Parts: sequence; C-alpha cells; structure tokens
Amino acid sequence: MNVLPYLGSEFSPAATALYRSDGSSITYAEVAAEAHDWAAKVSDSNSDSNKRLIFFYVPRAPCAVGCLLGILHSGHAVALLDPDLSEAAREKLEALYQPWLCLDLDTSDNGESIRSKETTHSQQLPIHPDVSLLLSTSGSTGSPKFARLSRSAVLANAQDIVSALGVSKSDRGSAHLDFHYSYGFSIFTTHLTAGASLAFTSGKFTDRAFWDELRSLQVTHLPGVPFHYEMMTRLGIERLKIPSVTVMTQAGGRLALPLQQKVHQYMESVGGRFYVMYGQTEAAPRMSTLPHDRFLDKPGSVGPALQSGEFTILAEDGTAVAANEVGEVSYQGPNVMLGYARSANDLAEGDLQAGILKTGDMGFLDDDGFLTINGRSNRMGKVYGWRVNLDELEKAVEEYGGAAVLQKDSSIVIVSLPEQKTDIEELRNFLTKRFSLPASVYSFAEVSEIPKNSRNKTDYNALARMI
Repeated sequence: MNVLPYLGSEFSPAATALYRSDGSSITYAEVAAEAHDWAAKVSDSNSDSNKRLIFFYVPRAPCAVGCLLGILHSGHAVALLDPDLSEAAREKLEALYQPWLCLDLDTSDNGESIRSKETTHSQQLPIHPDVSLLLSTSGSTGSPKFARLSRSAVLANAQDIVSALGVSKSDRGSAHLDFHYSYGFSIFTTHLTAGASLAFTSGKFTDRAFWDELRSLQVTHLPGVPFHYEMMTRLGIERLKIPSVTVMTQAGGRLALPLQQKVHQYMESVGGRFYVMYGQTEAAPRMSTLPHDRFLDKPGSVGPALQSGEFTILAEDGTAVAANEVGEVSYQGPNVMLGYARSANDLAEGDLQAGILKTGDMGFLDDDGFLTINGRSNRMGKVYGWRVNLDELEKAVEEYGGAAVLQKDSSIVIVSLPEQKTDIEELRNFLTKRFSLPASVYSFAEVSEIPKNSRNKTDYNALARMI
C-alpha cells in the first residue's frame, strides 16, 4: 500500500483514481508520482524555504489533481481561484495578496498540463504555519475575502463525509463541479480519501454529451446544487437513464422541498440514496447531512451535525435556546476555518475561531438534533450553488443605473428607479465581464421608490414584495 500526498490516505497503486471524458484512466500511482513531482518543484524553487502563497487558477481537469495535491503537500498556502476570472479581477487579487507563484491552465495542450508564472512578490509577508488552503467566500465575483483553512480541518471534514455518505473504493464520483468551489473541492477530497475515483466530463450539465459521458463512465455519485436538480426534474430524472448512479447529494443552497421529494422518490425507486447536505466554505465545507432513510420523517431538514461536529442555536444575546426555538445557527467542529483573510496581512493570523462558526443562518434543532434552516441573517445570496455578496454587486452597479440588488428565487435582480434611465444591455454586459456568473442569472426591475426601514436603509424584504 502507498499513501497519497497531502490527504495521507492509503491506496492501491494500480487502482484507478481518475477517468478522463474519453474513458481513459489515470492510476493512483500516477497521481501520487505527479503530486510528488509538483511538491519537489515548488520546494526546490523556494530558495529561502519560507512558507509562501501560491495562487492556483485551478481548472476542472485531470491534470489539476496531481498538481493540487503536490502544492498542498509542499506545505505552502494555496489559494484556489476561478480560471475564468477576468484579468482585472486577477490583477486586483494579485496586487492585494502578492502571491509568490501563480499557476494556470495551459490550453495549448488540450487542458492536460499546468504552466506556472513566477511573480515579482519575493518579499512576501509571513504566513501562519497552520494556513494550508484559501477558499474564496464568493468565488464567482473574485472577492478578496478568503476562508483560511488548515490541513487538519480539510481532512477532518473529508473523513466525516466519507463516513456519512458511505463512500467506498468502488464509488466513482462526477467531477463536474469546479475545484475552486468548496463543494467541488469536497468531492475531490472525499473520493480520494476513500480510495474511490473521479470521473471528468467534457460537456456542460445542460448538454446531451454530459449525460452520455456520465453513462459511459459509469458514475455512481452525482453531486449537485439546486440549479442542477431543478434542471434534472424539468427534464425528467427517469428519462436521463443513469442507472449507474446510486448516490445523489445536494448542497449549495436550499432546494425547494417538492423538488427534494421528487429526487428522493426517484432514488428510492432505483434502490439508491439521496442526501441533502448543509455547509459553508468556512467549515471546509460540510456541517450536516440528512440521511436518505430519514428524509420522509424529517422533511425540510438538513440533518444532524456530522459526527465530529455539534450545532447550537443562539438567541440574540448569544445564549443557547431550547429545541424547536429559532435562532442563529452556531457550529463547532474540527473542520472550522482559522478565520478570514481580506489581504496578505491576515495570512499571519492564527486560529481566531477556536473551532466555532456562527453561520449567519437562522434555524432550529428539533428534539432529535436535526437542523432546519429558516433563512439568512445577512446579505449573502446563493445562485447556481455559488455564494454571492449582494452588497458587493450593488456597489458595482450603482454607476450603471442600479439602485439596489437582491436575490429572488434563482435570480439576482437589479432594481432601478425611473429617473435613472438604466441601459439594461450595457449593465448586463458590464456584469458578465466583471463577474463570473452567467448572464442568465440577472434580471431587471424598475420601482417608483426604494423602500427604507427605520434606520433609513434599504428594506430588501419590502422591495422583494414589490417586484
């Protein structure tokens, strides 16, 4: 047996770790060898042997796996970023964090190799020894706010999810979610920790080719955010003909209960399992899972805390409330981040959370310890599984004739006033260039006035009722 770099999990050298979309495969031994090569490469080029920051504009491709494991194993701090970020967003982030090394996809080789770019930021600020991974809290917008995660947090969560979902070496997970997205990164870590395999598809979720490849690759584990399940139920899950899929997991925001029921019923009919999951990037990223066999008696719940974690519901004064009382959801566990980073200066900070995460979500625990989420207490939205800072978007659109931004259902709504004479097409073009969300996410509305609350701030609940 051998041990996989960074994850430390045992594997059989000849076992398949990765499947390409054409059906060809890559063994665990090959992944491990590439990881060791990358670890040596970044270590050898660091002449003073100090901990450094690496930016990895990580592609959703087999070539990323060994590279990612290697640079994580090297002991440096790695920030995973969207390879589709605009040049302006990249420049802003790189100026703020001054990474020592940037890694990007080399498209000249069909996406099968990684190229590096040395930076000029040689005098990097100190990085705390426990900081291993930086994940953006709003990856679609290129937000400079990252969750600082330790290796122990990543591994603790991966092991808990393997246990909760029963992931085994015979499983084959679909790697259609981006690795820079915490849910996609979680699929990556859990399957490789379990000695299972990952299957890479070339088509998008809405393409026929995606489903053809899913069938040919014999995928057993299909993860998805609400958008994916909305699409599947619209198409008719039973008509997709994916008999190899025995497990479906849903995270990335709340899926409407009727759709949850349809997916659960389908998986029940084929002898499979459907898991509703709850998490945040700050928890590396999962905090709970609703088991398939508890779905019918716990409708709307996201399940109990993972085996290493614990939920507490807090009143406004910070004290714990009784079962079935609504309050802010607080989570405690080994997978909680060390704290946030908003610039390079924050990378030297140690553990500011002490294993406790106040989620900003409102909810309650029932008598069995199963959690139900009621809503958000702040202005962080979720669309297509991505967390979006609505205040950040609102600030960006002000000069283009937008007065307010809010989420309604699966859309980001840009609200304007009649006197602003908003050029919708110009604003839409700006949004798609500035941020990585697809144009279809945005909708536009006009109101006669923006409602205000008692503190003279925008009343978003009232505004939502007006549009």
